[in-house]
Amino acid sequence: MLRSKYNHCILNQLPLDVFKDLCETLNVEGPCNWKHVVRTLQEKEHFFSDNEFIILCRSRVDAFEIVKKIVERQVTVAFLLQYLDTLPCKCASTALINSLDAYFQAIFQQQNYAPPYVQQYYSQDRVISAPTPGHMVPQDHMAHERYHTVAGFPTSSHMMQYPNDPAKMSTNSLQDNTTPKPQKVITILEQPKDQRCSPTNCGILHFIVESNQTDIKYQWYHNDKPVPGSLKPTLILEKPSVESIGNYYCIAESPSLGHSPHGSARSRTAFVDIVHDVSQHISEFNASDKIALFIGNDTYQNNKQLPAVSRDLRVLTKIFKDNLHFRTLSFQNLDFLEMHRVFRLWIDLSIKGCYCVFYFGGHGYENDGQCYLVPTDAPSKYISAHCIQAHSALEDVQRRCEPSMMLILLDICRKSNPHDMRRYSSRTSFTDNIVFAYATTENREAFEEQGRTYGIFVESLQKHLEKPIRVNHMLSYVQDDVRKSDVQCVEVKTLLSFNRCLTDRLEAGKGYSEVHRKWKEMHDVPELPVLIQCKENGISFSVSFKSILTNCIEVTASTVNTNNLNQCEVYVRIDRLKAQNITLSNSEGFDILPHETLTQSPVQILNLQKLEESEVKIPFLLRFQEKPGDFIHEKTYVYKLDLSVVQAWKSQIGCVQRKS
Repeated sequence: MLRSKYNHCILNQLPLDVFKDLCETLNVEGPCNWKHVVRTLQEKEHFFSDNEFIILCRSRVDAFEIVKKIVERQVTVAFLLQYLDTLPCKCASTALINSLDAYFQAIFQQQNYAPPYVQQYYSQDRVISAPTPGHMVPQDHMAHERYHTVAGFPTSSHMMQYPNDPAKMSTNSLQDNTTPKPQKVITILEQPKDQRCSPTNCGILHFIVESNQTDIKYQWYHNDKPVPGSLKPTLILEKPSVESIGNYYCIAESPSLGHSPHGSARSRTAFVDIVHDVSQHISEFNASDKIALFIGNDTYQNNKQLPAVSRDLRVLTKIFKDNLHFRTLSFQNLDFLEMHRVFRLWIDLSIKGCYCVFYFGGHGYENDGQCYLVPTDAPSKYISAHCIQAHSALEDVQRRCEPSMMLILLDICRKSNPHDMRRYSSRTSFTDNIVFAYATTENREAFEEQGRTYGIFVESLQKHLEKPIRVNHMLSYVQDDVRKSDVQCVEVKTLLSFNRCLTDRLEAGKGYSEVHRKWKEMHDVPELPVLIQCKENGISFSVSFKSILTNCIEVTASTVNTNNLNQCEVYVRIDRLKAQNITLSNSEGFDILPHETLTQSPVQILNLQKLEESEVKIPFLLRFQEKPGDFIHEKTYVYKLDLSVVQAWKSQIGCVQRKS
């Protein structure tokens, strides 16, 4: 599939039928839904105005309406493909390219022309596409003549008329006989790829862009520092050493375009690793599914609080969900029965051949080689009967789900429990394809250090999770980092037989659609902002919802249209939320102070699994002043949010009895 032949094709000069297959692909629920493209476009390009974005997102539109909005802007196919390529799979970009192939093939068959990639066209002084071997330029177009194309392709009859005079060309895509002025854009054609080099083999990184400007300048960066002398689109790492390991990216910019939105382009970040035997580190595996269960207990009823755990939980969830494309089941502060239920939920949402990752942060202990995880309702002198036996629960997951790879991350203390004098067998029945990473070694404590955002283990872990190398090799970097703290040492135990990586691609297996649907129900909140309009005064404000964890959502409110009032502010009414017995925190997971009644900052609603009703009434206070010196008016609005996670939580799994 040759993509570059369509790079200069302008979207609004194509019939909308060309985008039919693309829209059908983007309408499918899942990680490749059109909503992800919209959010990325807005974040990276600010593609829509704020009002347009809010109004567009508040209604239930399908992908066709979104594609129409994108097509209306004079952007190229390459621009759209750049954002379709950010999706976890290539279904959307493949659908678009296939439709373009069929469309132009039909045009050229009707007019007895060869497809565009076998002819030689010129746009001003730059070759767009060259003839492929074995094909000849049509006889009625001499090879030395200069042809001008609209959007990079001939349409209708302009190929037959005036091949040397672009001003006299005509096309059925334009309203007049003028050729549109080329857009001043930088289009990315090739991104740098992750490299695994050896001291005897050089590494090569490419960042290829295309522009109608001739003054493109390049600068490569290694770990955010400029690489001296690296001013070309290709960076060659000769005789790479340990110092060469790290993240590389390139920035291409055109000084003549100044500070315009399209005046520069930044490549993706490529990771370069140095290994002694390259062949042993190349992963050729796919996962039938990727699902992670994360539990972070920081607020205990009878034991010491662990403030860093909530932040650890959030950063791991974000990395695995957004960057590694795992379906995450993330829970903060679970009691004994709830912890049992999430393990059973994890099993129900896993399929054969998947990648399973488990993380627990909180209190714990180890007796006779068995680790015990302490729930939030455990007594101060807890014993095994009050806790979850980690190895037993994880063996059950491996036996019933048959995952291709399991990664177990236990951020707990491993000292023996003086209150638990019973002896247990240390035998386990784990098969291969499992890796354990303990935050500390046997009979040692794991620590949180004051002044640090994250725990010692997670702070190091998050730096290396996205390395495209074998899981146990990735953990060796974590071990080296934690060792520098001089406080604790990470211990890794592995039964991994193959070179599996967390970055391995997802190739959906049997049963994926059903488990994905169930997982989606557990995280179903409005993904796009809701617009609330006040008819009395013409004010409007938006409410955004974000699934932070499986049992935590974030609510943010902001004004959109103040109707030229002197003062207009919107707040979340914390006092009325607390009156519904709802647990709240700020955006960092910290408890909201008791005296706080209003806030303009994001508010997180916690412990969704404990709610009795699936409908939550979220109150907002609108405070406005029409003219300077007037009274300040206040009006309360209530938005009713239906949280399907509450019902899904109650119906997913039956009752679990506490051990005696």
